[in-house]
Amino acid sequence: MDIWRMKNHLFQRKMQQTYDAINCFEKMFKFFKPKRIVEIGAGKGGLSIFLGIHAALMDAKAISIDREDYMNTEDIFRKLSLPTQFLISDYKLIFDECVSFAHEDSPALILCDNGSKEEELALFAPHLRPGDVMMGHDYKIEIREEVVEDIIKKHKLEYFYQNRLWGKCDSRWVCLRKKI
Repeated sequence: MDIWRMKNHLFQRKMQQTYDAINCFEKMFKFFKPKRIVEIGAGKGGLSIFLGIHAALMDAKAISIDREDYMNTEDIFRKLSLPTQFLISDYKLIFDECVSFAHEDSPALILCDNGSKEEELALFAPHLRPGDVMMGHDYKIEIREEVVEDIIKKHKLEYFYQNRLWGKCDSRWVCLRKKI
């Protein structure tokens, strides 16, 4: 196998993010330190482990949710004693639990990267508290700009470092914050 043709990996796990996205998360976590992280759509687990490590560094807690633990990510969380739990479920079935977890401490970071990202953003937006941040992956690909604009207006959100940070990132995340 040609090592240069391999997909992105992080912590020996496949990662469905670019390394540029990891760099942008690193920069964001310098000035935004969530106390609760909710990741909807964990995929292969690379970003989940990265978020778990940052949760530990920020004295926060995280949950990662997917319908299957494709790469035994929960085992990594335990081995590294990360303050992260992997929930195998459809997020819609445990939505109230996700919101309750996010509301345990403030601010929260909600990452929408599952199968219907526009729906996820619309579902979580009314539950954001001032200062909470919500992000959606594949902006302008699977998430239409007009849908984001409607969510912003309806729920009094604002773009959060979208132009200065995420707009320059090749990973296509949209980043929104509930106005303080």
